[in-house]
Amino acid sequence: MKTISSRLSLWSILLLLTTITAPAQQEPSPDVGFVRVISLLNASRGKTHIIIDGSDIYPAGYDSGQKTGGIGLKVGPHSISLQQQGLPPVTAQFTLNRGETLTWIGYAEKVVSNPPNDPPLWKNQLLPVKQSDSESGDHLILVSLCPQDEIQLQIQTPQNLRTQTTRLKRLLPNRLDLWMPKTEFALKIDDTIISHVSLEDPGNYQIVLYADETGKIHALSFDSPNFTPAG
Repeated sequence: MKTISSRLSLWSILLLLTTITAPAQQEPSPDVGFVRVISLLNASRGKTHIIIDGSDIYPAGYDSGQKTGGIGLKVGPHSISLQQQGLPPVTAQFTLNRGETLTWIGYAEKVVSNPPNDPPLWKNQLLPVKQSDSESGDHLILVSLCPQDEIQLQIQTPQNLRTQTTRLKRLLPNRLDLWMPKTEFALKIDDTIISHVSLEDPGNYQIVLYADETGKIHALSFDSPNFTPAG
């Protein structure tokens, strides 16, 4: 009897050790995607409120030029609305896929006044930009919100060693693979520098060109990683 009891105890210990040392089964990643929102609405109208699926994600509001981080949402249909004092809200419906990162850019578009001598009218708009899948090398997604149908953008290294030129059509995202490693470069339009951009590490970056209420062109640049769900 003592021998049987000893064997049972030994078996219990072995079973416990097996349970402890066995690799834990990895849980599947949740079915989520991500959205990022950039507000480039007219600063004179005050804060922008971002409403996703009926909820204001930051009641204090966003200033022009600010952006959110990655907002995780379940896959499937969603709605987004940007609200600003004195203007009708702009709303869009979208479907988010698993693991997708989608950027929404809110911007102000000048509407032709009637009669022409009246002050300009503004209408808020939303533009979706899908994230690049590649994380190796340096990649730019360029977006022009400028009133011109097309602009010619020059990307120039600090010592003017090389200039890369690309044509940007309005509201049409353009992916550009850079020839240069980690560096700083200037963005130029008609030989006029509009911004300096510094790439910290290899990866995805976005640059949004837009005109303010006076017509001056600005560039907003930021690191644009692919967000991943915790699984």
